[in-house]
Amino acid sequence: MKKWFLNIEFSIVGLVIIGMILKLLHLPLSDLILMIAFLTLAFIYLFFGLSTGKDVPKTISPFDNETPFSKIETFTLLAAGNSLSVCLVGILFQVLHWEGSEFMLMVGTIGSAVAMILVYFILRINQTAIYNFIFFRQLPITFMAAAMWYLGDKMSIF
Repeated sequence: MKKWFLNIEFSIVGLVIIGMILKLLHLPLSDLILMIAFLTLAFIYLFFGLSTGKDVPKTISPFDNETPFSKIETFTLLAAGNSLSVCLVGILFQVLHWEGSEFMLMVGTIGSAVAMILVYFILRINQTAIYNFIFFRQLPITFMAAAMWYLGDKMSIF
């Protein structure tokens, strides 16, 4: 993975953590910070999934590999990026108590579980760096989305 992609990702994750702390303290602008951070992170993972195509220039692609992806690898990364984006938007909806969060969490969790299986069996051997990147980001986000989907309205922390 390219350094600029990782730097953007880690700074947005830091913004998510700051927004969650502000939300726990019931301070103003916490909802706005959370919306910006979660939606930006969802867009980054969506871009990650969409940037595997052959038409994407090497300068904006987050991947370092020289060989092009096969069709099944492209589909796997597209599924992983899309499911992570849906999970993050569902988590945002759940934290902000908006309608439709249960449905998005359900779709994102199931899609992410299927994508994790695909990533494990398809990318683990040929693309180990990308496998390590996506699998170890997908695992905690999927578990967080599954926990929020299971808990539903019982979450009274936020």
